[in-house]
Amino acid sequence: MGKLSGKMSPETTFPETDTRQRWAATEESRVKFRRDLEAVERLRFLAADDRTMAQAALAFVLAQPGVTVAIPGAKNPAQALANAAAAERPLTADDRARIDAVCREFGLA
Repeated sequence: MGKLSGKMSPETTFPETDTRQRWAATEESRVKFRRDLEAVERLRFLAADDRTMAQAALAFVLAQPGVTVAIPGAKNPAQALANAAAAERPLTADDRARIDAVCREFGLA
């Protein structure tokens, strides 16, 4: 589960063996983690009845110039099918403009 899944909160913790634990290793990394989650919340408009945040993130990757394939992780067949469905609903020009605005606001551009 990544930050763009929309399933994390500032209270999310990770097992000791999980590499994502570094997101909370220092005060600086905790501040960045919380700020990243704020940006994700601003992107929540991308999720709808027919698209999850994870699918929106994959659609964003697929919309980048030069990208012809995205290779997401999946823990089960249902996740693999959901990931594949991201290609069925590409981002609109308005979606991309709103994403760019959030990225600029949060210094991610």
